[in-house]
Amino acid sequence: MKVIDCIDKGEFVTIVELLPPKELNIDKLERYVNSIQGITRFVSLTSKKEAYAITSLDAASSLGMRGAIETDFIAHITLIEFGEIRELPYIRLKSAAQFGVRNLLVMRGDGEFSGGGYRYACELVETIHNMNAGIDPRGQTCEPTDFCIGAVISQYRDRKEEFNAVKEKRRCGAEYFITQMCFDPFCIEQYPQHSYESFCRDLYDHLGERVPVIAGVPIPDKSTIGFIHEKQGQDPIFMPGALEERIHNCENDRDERITIAREILAYLRDATDAPGVDIFSIGNVKLARRVLGAE
Repeated sequence: MKVIDCIDKGEFVTIVELLPPKELNIDKLERYVNSIQGITRFVSLTSKKEAYAITSLDAASSLGMRGAIETDFIAHITLIEFGEIRELPYIRLKSAAQFGVRNLLVMRGDGEFSGGGYRYACELVETIHNMNAGIDPRGQTCEPTDFCIGAVISQYRDRKEEFNAVKEKRRCGAEYFITQMCFDPFCIEQYPQHSYESFCRDLYDHLGERVPVIAGVPIPDKSTIGFIHEKQGQDPIFMPGALEERIHNCENDRDERITIAREILAYLRDATDAPGVDIFSIGNVKLARRVLGAE
């Protein structure tokens, strides 16, 4: 099933992010996926440049080839992994399509990037969109693929710059977007400019259309606060001070982070027009199961 098909049917989409394996073995990942089948609509396999032996796309393809997984995957496609050689994404994606991978999330990726065949995420989005139309990276006819193309979006960067980037990704073929960590409802009263609803309202006005924007749901703890502070210059994220204080002062950090994530998820599901949520579990299946009420 494609992400966009679920959204078009009015289904509230739930995504859980997992990590690809660090070794050339996907047995553990298969067990993790099996443990959350039935409580999430999609499993999103994140991508790291150096820490993992198997890319998100290869992991999704391998699990699809085994045929034992019913959950649909979203494979992360990054410039860091695929940007240097223009034909590489085509070769890998054609193979993934044969094993049932239907959903992609295109992004720049973490780390240094020197350029190459692709300089911007929108170019990779366009290449995949062209593949769906039966055109390969060299402009020659190929067998069409059928990928649902997503892209990332940040509600905390300069809005004009971010909105223009979204507009270009949309023009190139992006069908849905996933935000950075959302901290609604904690933003809505004192910091409405950082709320999911405010961001989407301004985005729709800029684009002249409503596009599916899936909200990122963190499971925040003290390490999350440290990560946000560390990333401020490069990739800003805003967490309200009252929420930081709540996390610092809680007696049970593990339980509190689950409670906060549940509050964010419930608000986005029940009080906004969000078409779905992406739970940033950092690969921790037990945390994701608790947030979704399975434990």
